[in-house]
Parts: sequence; C-alpha cells; structure tokens
Amino acid sequence: MYRILLVDDDQNIVDGLGSIIKQNFENIFVISSACDGSDALNRLTEDYYHVIISYAKAGWHQSFGADQQKPDSQCGDHAQWL
Repeated sequence: MYRILLVDDDQNIVDGLGSIIKQNFENIFVISSACDGSDALNRLTEDYYHVIISYAKAGWHQSFGADQQKPDSQCGDHAQWL
C-alpha cells in the first residue's frame, strides 16, 4: 500500500479529497492528513509518505519551517482512512 499525506487548513477539503481517493483507490492508498505546515513537517519526521498533496500557499514546502503557517490555523483531529 502507498501512503498519502493531505495537507490543508480547510478540513472540508481534506475530507472531500480523502473520500474521493478512498472511494476510487481504497485498496491502494492509506491516507493521513495535516492541518498546516508545522503539522505536516511533524508527520514527515514520524512516517514515510509516497505522495504529498498540499495547498500551495501553505508555505511549508518552500522553507520546510513552521514560520510560514497561518497564525490562526488550529489543528483539529486528524483523519486517517485505512
């Protein structure tokens, strides 16, 4: 199985995209999510991902630092589908 990390501060986007991937590729991908750049970096240090899908303005991929995250972003529960 391949691991996907979805990164977006809008949980509706993460849930919607995760549902589409799950419906079409349930036996191929395990999906995890992060709610901002800092959370994504933490997840990358904990696990390996084959694919990362991220909102381009999240900023984390440009500097690989947490200073680019939105100040009002709050991480909620992480969705993970098996």
